[in-house]
Amino acid sequence: MKNIYTALIFLGLFVVSLSAQKVSKQLNDAHSAYDAGNLQETRMALQQAIHELDMAIGNEILKALPATIHDMPADKENDNVASVGDLGLTVSRRYTLPENDHYISVEIIGDSPMITGVNTLLSMPVFIGDNNQKRVRLGSRRALLQRNESSEEEIKSWSVMVPMGSTLLTFSLRGDMDENTVTTLAASLPLDQIERLTR
Repeated sequence: MKNIYTALIFLGLFVVSLSAQKVSKQLNDAHSAYDAGNLQETRMALQQAIHELDMAIGNEILKALPATIHDMPADKENDNVASVGDLGLTVSRRYTLPENDHYISVEIIGDSPMITGVNTLLSMPVFIGDNNQKRVRLGSRRALLQRNESSEEEIKSWSVMVPMGSTLLTFSLRGDMDENTVTTLAASLPLDQIERLTR
């Protein structure tokens, strides 16, 4: 019982900081259901509160992301925030220019199934693998840079995977950019703020 009340208080603190009225309602419903002895209803209300909290966190992350990256404006109409049960939070935003097929995308996945593989590659003392993969630093963070090059295409695509606890941020782009430009652009994201929000 103490654990449930502690969880309710913990979630309640997030509610205050994120101003999420829907979460407050779900927490109140969970508390009422628990007091009435209806554990199934309590669980459902807590799951809904976590869903609403994930959605609020996702919207805060979108607010933190820049409006433009490398002169490409955000396609805010197609921003995506999702929270699906135990799969966690997913946030995505794309930056594009209408006159060409270059793009930049930012995807944040909570409880990512790829996090273990990325962390393994980053922690290996000797990096043996694909010549198109490389460990890089984004400030004090380690990240995995991957170049995707097709023999048919002259335009390169890149991805930078940045682990943040159990969350994986993937910065992807397609365009005529070199490795230094790609890592500089990825490092320009508000990584510390995103990590604080996803913890």
